[in-house]
Amino acid sequence: MSFLAVDLDGTLLARSGLPHDLDVRALQAARDAGITVTIITGRLFPGTNPTAQRIGLDTTLGCADGSHLVHTDGTTLAYTSLRGDELRSMHGALKTTRVSTFLLARDRVFHDESGVPFLDYVRTWSPDVHHADDVLEHDVWAHDEGITAIVGVAEEEPISVVVSAMRDRLSHAASVISFPLGKTGLHGFLARTKVCDKGTALLALAAKAGVAKEKTVAVGDWLNDLPMFRAAGTSFCMGQAPGEVRDEATHVLSETVERGGGIAAVVRDHFGIKF
Repeated sequence: MSFLAVDLDGTLLARSGLPHDLDVRALQAARDAGITVTIITGRLFPGTNPTAQRIGLDTTLGCADGSHLVHTDGTTLAYTSLRGDELRSMHGALKTTRVSTFLLARDRVFHDESGVPFLDYVRTWSPDVHHADDVLEHDVWAHDEGITAIVGVAEEEPISVVVSAMRDRLSHAASVISFPLGKTGLHGFLARTKVCDKGTALLALAAKAGVAKEKTVAVGDWLNDLPMFRAAGTSFCMGQAPGEVRDEATHVLSETVERGGGIAAVVRDHFGIKF
């Protein structure tokens, strides 16, 4: 038995947000050949499941970077969130330096007016988007389920200030990564619990399918895929992946997100499946 986990943005999905047809056919062929195929992504479930349905998957997905393990029928297997003291510390860090903030809570995304310019991108995570007068004063901060992840966008300096504060206060409990947003001059950060990531999701879903770690394969392209690469028996990164991602993968694909075909190459060349 084998297990194949694929990322969405930058891997299976084109810049348009739609999956490359060749890669969809490859995943369907892998599924039909008896390989357990799943998606492990930073997107929330509503932003993930349409692609899973297009492939024809009947399995558990790893959404929100592994924080939400949820079957394609909507049944939750596991959900982990920021809550309690760690969430209060993050709230305090955000109040000291305002950035455009998005709160990801289970299937929903919350923002205020400062986040409006970024809504076209945010809606790829989930179409269930809610506008608040002030996202830092929203009731979701006190919700029993906690917050799945927090995303911020701003100039480099305020992002650096917020990220440093969060890391100083929460290095033991939270994962906080920062990154430039293409050539826009803006930067972003993503904060979520340290308890889970794409790597823990891969291992949990492979174990659920009865597949040994050595038989697991991961395909991705970005920083949040690194835990998945480290957990998998074999890993492939897309050709446009940054250097630190390429260094962690066991294989670097020549295919890029622009033309797609990276997943198809894995299915064809690694698994030996024709389609």
